[in-house]
Amino acid sequence: MRYPKPLTTNSTIAVTAISSGVDQSLHPRLDKILSDLRNSGFNVIEGKCLRENTGYVSADAKTRTAEFMDFLTAPEVDAVIPPYGGELATECLPLLDYEKLRQLPPKWIVGYSDISTITCAITVSCDYATVHGPCLMEMLANQNDPLTSGTLQRLFTEEMGSFSQKSSPVYQDYFQNWQENPLTGFDLRRPTQWRSLNKQQDQQAPETMRGRLFGGCLDTLVNLFANPYLDFEQFKQRYQLDGVLLYLENVEQSPIGLKRALLSMQYRGVFDNLNGILLGRSTGPEDAQGQLDYYQVIEEFFAERDYPVFYDVDISHYPPNMTIVNGALASVQLQAGKGVIKQTLVP
Repeated sequence: MRYPKPLTTNSTIAVTAISSGVDQSLHPRLDKILSDLRNSGFNVIEGKCLRENTGYVSADAKTRTAEFMDFLTAPEVDAVIPPYGGELATECLPLLDYEKLRQLPPKWIVGYSDISTITCAITVSCDYATVHGPCLMEMLANQNDPLTSGTLQRLFTEEMGSFSQKSSPVYQDYFQNWQENPLTGFDLRRPTQWRSLNKQQDQQAPETMRGRLFGGCLDTLVNLFANPYLDFEQFKQRYQLDGVLLYLENVEQSPIGLKRALLSMQYRGVFDNLNGILLGRSTGPEDAQGQLDYYQVIEEFFAERDYPVFYDVDISHYPPNMTIVNGALASVQLQAGKGVIKQTLVP
């Protein structure tokens, strides 16, 4: 696994939207966040594919991918951070120059949602560590959450160095309207409780899992596993000595849609030969018929696995989010509803 060089307080961050751009109504929030980054000492470069949308995307696929590749290959750029996700990053997969990325030093790529399409493909294809974490549009300097406010500082970690994160005490259980309140911080109210599918878990003793982290947004990854841009089986084989911890978050799938997605992944071997699974808080809709719910689906589907499964983890479109490095060697501990993830940047 190859890791980007650690960030410093004067690192250069390029901001480009390889999926959805930022509509004008959200420019006040974007401007404040970019200003906060500059005031923190970072150099910020804005891409041309950023401040508008044509349909669901910031520009056509060739233009978006070219700018993204330009930033990843520019010597002066240390990190590339899209503003948030979107819908159609998958259009860019065949346009990325994977051979060039294998030959050049990696840069930090940070994001969640549709950005998982890009980060996971690059990690699997190039053994290139990428980051699933809070999106740029959440990174207000005064954000009232240490998981979010510390995201970039965790990327100051040297190769073979480690960082740890504890589960949040509370989380936000709805989507805020940033158009109406462009500078609002999180509304963290609902108690966080990580859970285990091990019903016999001793609350006095921690349950643990260990392995290389890999994953992201289930809604997009379900379409990518076992295709030419995401050969997960090869990835698991390359890191079989450490084993792999797969993490997923459900964003828009209804319970029945989620069950179909999980079955589709099972038929492709996604859940075979793992050391454990982490499932984030679901933001998907409830079953309109009231016959099936999210917890019922995951508890039944994963009940017979021979590895631990933790769920309601701080990986979600309901903030806050942990900073998760795809490719890092992690140890995860759960005890009495509280979790800790320690990640070590092991090659």
